[in-house]
Amino acid sequence: MHRETSSRLSEKRATTAHDPPALLASVRQLMILRTIAVSGQVAAIAVSTALGVALPLRPMIAVIASLAALNVINWFRLKRPVAASHYEIAGYLAFDLAAFTVLLFFSGGAANPFSLLFVLHAVLVALLLPRVPGDAGSEASGGALLARRVGIERTPRL
Repeated sequence: MHRETSSRLSEKRATTAHDPPALLASVRQLMILRTIAVSGQVAAIAVSTALGVALPLRPMIAVIASLAALNVINWFRLKRPVAASHYEIAGYLAFDLAAFTVLLFFSGGAANPFSLLFVLHAVLVALLLPRVPGDAGSEASGGALLARRVGIERTPRL
């Protein structure tokens, strides 16, 4: 009896993870996290500029503006009653990872203390995507960090 109940609960948990409302909740959570990230990025750039660190502001502001635009698009998208998919979530995570990588490139690369946030991307990918795409996404996050460590780095001038 216990084994049957346990297997039914496991089965229910497994199907709930792929339920469209759960995927929509993931899209909403990514939008909230992106809003926090954009706010932090703007604050970090403002503080760096106030401290006299020379950063290439135009490309960095363009990247942050693209993240903000994605959030606006996301906001309108969530108002429509359309189911979300893992492909959509993977696209958002890939965009966020690419934007973060570009921002790090322009602000010192792996020497930037924020480069540790690549770990956050790997965790989000592992939590929000099924196993095979999640593994690939986590490896992409790790690969991006590795590329920053061994690749060409742009160091801001003081």
